[in-house]
Amino acid sequence: MKDILGYEGKTCVVLGCAHGMGKEGVKILKDLGAYVIGMDIDFVDCVPCDEFIQVDLASKASVDAAFSKLGSFDKFFAYAAVSGWKNTKTETFSINFLSYKYFLETYVFEKINRGGGAIGLVSSVAGTNWWKYSYEYKPVMDMSWEEGLAFIQAREDDISPANAYQLSKRALIYYATSQATELYAKKQARINLVAPTYTHTRLRGEFSAYGAWNTEGEVMALQGSVPRDCEPEEQANALIFLCSNMATGINNLNLPVDNGLRGLQLAGLHLDCTDCEYIVPGSGKNLATLS
Repeated sequence: MKDILGYEGKTCVVLGCAHGMGKEGVKILKDLGAYVIGMDIDFVDCVPCDEFIQVDLASKASVDAAFSKLGSFDKFFAYAAVSGWKNTKTETFSINFLSYKYFLETYVFEKINRGGGAIGLVSSVAGTNWWKYSYEYKPVMDMSWEEGLAFIQAREDDISPANAYQLSKRALIYYATSQATELYAKKQARINLVAPTYTHTRLRGEFSAYGAWNTEGEVMALQGSVPRDCEPEEQANALIFLCSNMATGINNLNLPVDNGLRGLQLAGLHLDCTDCEYIVPGSGKNLATLS
């Protein structure tokens, strides 16, 4: 069969390779003939990576050590994230966004091969309406990792635990959008995202465990035309397509993979529970962590 997706012989880096969407992504890429370098905080020997690099996204030193080991590559996929259930709000924002901003601009944008390269990131339906509330996180875009940490720490009392995750995803979508034009101009490389709804991963139970997200009504608020959770491979399939030769005309897209949820919201046929501010005075007071 003709290699219409264009992964045969390509070097692909998969961050967050050990579980869930990333694990499924590795399997799919290997089936497509790619050479896969996996990155995660722990190694899982059932994941068929050709190489593995350990990295802790909570540590700048670990990020530097891990990403310095990478040579050039063709595709970069990033699935790694925390829900915030076991982390402070500052840790959640740091792992899910500040680390991404740092390793993308310090390493990935430089190491990705020129011409035909692609970057695939995972946002969330929680990041919907990111453009509408950009004033909440936009100051961080011009900050260093350390400055960004201080920015969020100063607002911990105004961010609920669930909203730390949501805020980080809005920031990620904005950042990717802001970088797409320059990245293509310099490297002819594309950057896209998928925005999952509830998906059967290790984090699924943690999202449901949030006080505001554990009722049947809240679960229904994040389901679309097809009333079920997505599977990890459905998210991985979509991201691999966006980074493939079949999608070279697609750039700077945050694609909902949500069983039709966003379409219903835009048509006014479904509640948009994400159309709200995530930094609200006093909303997170005395709730720095739920662990």
